[in-house]
Amino acid sequence: MNNNDQMVLEDNETLEHFFTIGRSLWPDLKEIKKGLALDKSKVPDKVISFMRSTCMNEYGIAHYVKAYYRSYGDNYRMSVWATLWGGEEYLHYLVLRQCLKALDADITTDEYIGLEKGSYEGNSEQYLDEMQVSPHISRHVQQMVYNVLQEYSAYVAYNSVSEAVEDPRLADILRRMANDEMRHCSFFQIALKEYVKTASPEETACIWPQFKAIWNNFSMPQEHIEMFEEKGYATDLYISFWEPKWRSKMAIDLTHYFKQFRVPSAVIA
Repeated sequence: MNNNDQMVLEDNETLEHFFTIGRSLWPDLKEIKKGLALDKSKVPDKVISFMRSTCMNEYGIAHYVKAYYRSYGDNYRMSVWATLWGGEEYLHYLVLRQCLKALDADITTDEYIGLEKGSYEGNSEQYLDEMQVSPHISRHVQQMVYNVLQEYSAYVAYNSVSEAVEDPRLADILRRMANDEMRHCSFFQIALKEYVKTASPEETACIWPQFKAIWNNFSMPQEHIEMFEEKGYATDLYISFWEPKWRSKMAIDLTHYFKQFRVPSAVIA
């Protein structure tokens, strides 16, 4: 385990940098909230299904951020980040919902009820329990490893979907969301690298195998929520948009990043 959970970010500079960038990415949010004009004929049905699934998932992120607060404990900077991150993902929900309204595909009352009945937090925790490669790895580190992968996968998905639509306004919105997700990925990469500076050798040795375990069994947080399963809105739909060029880039970039944590002589118990 990490002997000093306060040592995840050395100072506030990194947090302030990411906060500042995040505040400038959606200057037209008020205009978007007033309504969008999109051409439904230029948006494939499968893309609309993806947008509905992702919209509901972005809405649900605030539900499982609670588990992050628990694992961060008294770590002020990481707790602030969890708040900012959850808020930015909720912003994506707001924007996606306006897009869906413009495409006559808004989220229904029954779907919101289904969302609230689903246990986002419980499913997320169960998944990480199943993926845990060793008792030496903390939930905090598991979450960071998962989020590096998940945020990068969101970057890939949004970029891939943007290339599948012919409506230029919607394509631009999806690319902007992709950039947000890559910024989130970058933060979790920085945080994990900083954490390792004071982690035990046993926990550090778990990071590479934990990455491989999650990579080989990647799952979205909503995977086992009944409503998502019924509608086919879970992981399979999400990863079906990972175009080969984006999938290859993700594999190369993430392998390069996580290789720094390889400890060849370590024994994972």
